[in-house]
Amino acid sequence: MKKLKWLLIPIVLVAAILVYININKTDSLNPFNLIPNDALYIVDTEEPIDAWEDFSEHEIWKLLKTHESFKDLAIEADYLDSLLQDNQALSKLFRNNRLVISAHPDSKECYDFAFIVELQNQLNPDLVRTTLTAVIDQSGYSSEVVSINSHDVIRALIDEDVLHFVQFQNQLVCSYSKDIITSYINQSMVEAPVFITSNYLAFNELKTSGNGQVYIQYNMLNRLLSCYLTGEVSELQLLADVLQNSAFNVHLEDNEWLLEGLSTPNWKDNSLFQTVLEFPGKDKIEVSDILSNRTAWYTRIGVSDMGKFLNRLQEKSNNSLRTNQKRLELLLGISLERDFFGWMGPELAVGQLNNPVSYDKSAGAFVAFKAANPEKAKEGLKRLTDQIRKRTPIRNKTIDYRSSVIYYTEIPHLFNALFGKYLDRIDKPHFCFIGSYVVFSNSPLTLISMIEDYENGHTLSNQDWFSSFYQKEGHAISTFVSPQYLYKPLVKMAKSDARESLKASEAYFKSFSLLGLTLHPSDSTFKTALFLRLETDPGSVSLTPMNEIEAMYNQYARERDVRNQSFRLEWIEDGVYTKRYPGSEQIEIEADTKDGIMHGKYYEYHRNGEIRIKGKYKNGRKTGTWKYYNDSGKQTKKTRF
Repeated sequence: MKKLKWLLIPIVLVAAILVYININKTDSLNPFNLIPNDALYIVDTEEPIDAWEDFSEHEIWKLLKTHESFKDLAIEADYLDSLLQDNQALSKLFRNNRLVISAHPDSKECYDFAFIVELQNQLNPDLVRTTLTAVIDQSGYSSEVVSINSHDVIRALIDEDVLHFVQFQNQLVCSYSKDIITSYINQSMVEAPVFITSNYLAFNELKTSGNGQVYIQYNMLNRLLSCYLTGEVSELQLLADVLQNSAFNVHLEDNEWLLEGLSTPNWKDNSLFQTVLEFPGKDKIEVSDILSNRTAWYTRIGVSDMGKFLNRLQEKSNNSLRTNQKRLELLLGISLERDFFGWMGPELAVGQLNNPVSYDKSAGAFVAFKAANPEKAKEGLKRLTDQIRKRTPIRNKTIDYRSSVIYYTEIPHLFNALFGKYLDRIDKPHFCFIGSYVVFSNSPLTLISMIEDYENGHTLSNQDWFSSFYQKEGHAISTFVSPQYLYKPLVKMAKSDARESLKASEAYFKSFSLLGLTLHPSDSTFKTALFLRLETDPGSVSLTPMNEIEAMYNQYARERDVRNQSFRLEWIEDGVYTKRYPGSEQIEIEADTKDGIMHGKYYEYHRNGEIRIKGKYKNGRKTGTWKYYNDSGKQTKKTRF
């Protein structure tokens, strides 16, 4: 992260120029006309001093500044506070001068910034150049003037860095990056304002308020995160597929940062959002009534008519979805409209349950459909599973868990055939009924966890910290993220040089209870809100301990056995798997594991403790020589794999 001095020095130097020139504000060129279209994000404030004072006093910033990564930034932020307090004249003069900061990709750094400050309309460039060089010299730095694409650029040599300044009519732009300054110069020679044109709807319809504005371009999010993470974050890529950009007003509230504004859908590659616009739901968010506190994230879609919504998705897929569905209906002798789609209510959610040890995304994935008629849903799904059993060699399994039944049918890619790419993470559908919802997951452990937490009231809607998000009604799309449960997957995905920094940040992830996003159709845009909420009562989240969930799973899932081909160690990452004989401390199986599969030594024992089988696995496959013994310890067989 950039040191704050890289922000502080440009601001102080420009403020000093304002003192020298004694500027009177008049009508000015819009600084957004100059911004290149590769901006990752933009911050805009008409009152930078007031905005900074509100920000520096906020509890979230006070927490973040204690982090080791923010040590230098915090020192210089405190210096900026003292500078403004000790120099009231400077503070007063700069208080009402607009400041725009944009972040862009850079060839030397992963990304860098440009700072735009408004000058007096059509101020003489010679006066600005003379004043600026004088301020730089008096600050103890050296300067020179160079030409870039026929524009005079002042280079200030600051320690080992070079700060570039260039004037465009009444706007002064400065950056440590020559690439960014060059991009601004090139943009200034283009008649059409590229950024405003490509961000027209959200940019022009936002009524500004609050502490300032933030503009985000979603197609650049993975570019920004690639500085820290390995590979793309698929959920963010989906966001980039369906949204072009957002324009937000920033509100700094008690224990919360709130951004409210507008987002522009990405009409080029977006059947999902177009369809939501056609059938926007206005119902309150209810799926949180059944979702566990251990939910890492979920995205919820609310529509006025789920049947019509799904039919329109089929039509917009060039009917490829419908073709797959007709094949499935002919094979099984069913009606998907009657047995599956017909019982669905106005709400669905797709998400990820936190698994404290395993990082397998697919294992913790879930999809929850609200059933408009739960009895009709049970009848339809029973008909579906019965026909699968009768017409195919595919096995159906059930796990009786307390008063619930978990169903499993081995139809690979079922959800891909039914819903296409939107729900294709569910590949091996187990399902059960929780409240008025039908919940699907790849793992019975995930469903048992959700059942257990639901029955014990350990759900999101029962948490006080969730109320600011939960009470927002009438949103067609909403996304919830639990930062504390997002921590471990991020560590797993992080680049090696960022991993240690993330590990040192675990306590800070746990300090936030909520990161949320809501969207609702409004003409051709989406009303949008972003929430970041501080955890005000650490340790308040109730959960059934995971070891109890595991014990219950072992108790009810009798067929769970390491010798089954489909077996996977869902809560063991690396270590030793041990299975004991029922009602006994005698070990039956002892095996080395790696990444949830058998890897290394493997032993089975008779009830009297004598070795029964001895061998080795490599990446889940038997390897080498395997030996077999009777209960007296005598070898009876030897096989080589």
